[in-house]
Amino acid sequence: MIPSFLKEKETVSQARPSNRRNFNFVDRTAKNMAAFMLTSMRQWNASRRAGLLQGLDARVKVVFVIVYIILVSLTHKVEFQLMLSGLFFLLFLASKINPLSVYLKITGLAFFFGFIVFIPATLNLFAPGEIIFLIAQFEKERTWLVYHIPKEIGVTREGLLLVARISLKVFNSISLTFLLTSTTGFEQILKALKMLKVPDIFLLTLSLSYQYIFIFSQTILETYQALKMRWWERGARAETNAILSGRMGYLFRKSWEKYDQVYHSMVARGYTGEISLYHPGALRLRDYLFLSIAALLFTACLFFFL
Repeated sequence: MIPSFLKEKETVSQARPSNRRNFNFVDRTAKNMAAFMLTSMRQWNASRRAGLLQGLDARVKVVFVIVYIILVSLTHKVEFQLMLSGLFFLLFLASKINPLSVYLKITGLAFFFGFIVFIPATLNLFAPGEIIFLIAQFEKERTWLVYHIPKEIGVTREGLLLVARISLKVFNSISLTFLLTSTTGFEQILKALKMLKVPDIFLLTLSLSYQYIFIFSQTILETYQALKMRWWERGARAETNAILSGRMGYLFRKSWEKYDQVYHSMVARGYTGEISLYHPGALRLRDYLFLSIAALLFTACLFFFL
């Protein structure tokens, strides 16, 4: 006997796909979600390799990253920032991390957040000095409200040095972050932060947010694959837009339900709001040796470059 629902007619019209229809934004979203999950898996695999930083205690690496980010922010010489960049590059090599794939991401982030965002600072409007590239020239100086507009507007040498320092600081800070995430598992980072007396509410928020991103990414991929296998681009444009907008709400509701199930499963297993972790054990000789070398370099940098 044929079930009744199989006798029902399709509600989606079988319109021929138009060449002008473009759903590349959906494809890009799905690819970005898949790329995020793939990157996380690669970082997890990289943290299991037999490298220099992989063999250190997570607490040592977290302290090293925090201290050297402070050092990067305190020093303002371009030469010193370049030296730190070379040091971090050697650490990537010693940890058996592919520098090409990592530095492509680091350079892209540093170029946007360190150079593009601060590029107006190269003008003499914000950094007075010697103009090396003239952009505009007026008949006389002007004053608009509290702003003074000089007769000539251009890129100054001092402005370029300022942007170069900021860009290198952003580059080195991101490099340190990638060093930590590429050589240390997420759960080990949480344990290290717990041992360093970071509040539990911060660790809980960080952990659940990380899980929610994975759940949301997986839900997007599953929904996209289901649509593409069963229906994709067979309906009319209006029906397609309606279905896509409805799926967006479904994605957030579905991912939130899974997220809520994770939390309730934690409560069912005895979670009371306090994160309890096993003691990671005492530091080894290699940890103390790395900390000693890092402390000597930090002291020398403060003495010679500040």
